[in-house]
Amino acid sequence: MAVDTVWRDDEDWERLPLFPELRPAPALLLDAEERVFADPFLAELAHTRPLQRLNNIGFLGALDYIRQSNGSNFHRRRHNRYDHSLGVAELALLYADIR
Repeated sequence: MAVDTVWRDDEDWERLPLFPELRPAPALLLDAEERVFADPFLAELAHTRPLQRLNNIGFLGALDYIRQSNGSNFHRRRHNRYDHSLGVAELALLYADIR
């Protein structure tokens, strides 16, 4: 079975095949480029030692040792456990509001 999908740019990469019109969800906790928290409690929590420790732990394990960058776009660059934890918290907040 041949796959004929060709990614032309970042916009194509972001689209899901089943939902081509679905846009990426906006950041709820922080601005991805500025890394600024809207809530002072979250800003203080993010600067604690347990969470800052996650900045030095790669998210992909052995794949993090590959030298080639995977893009400068925030959604396409490699993440660490800190970024992942913030993303999970954003999703939890989003789904809690929906429910």
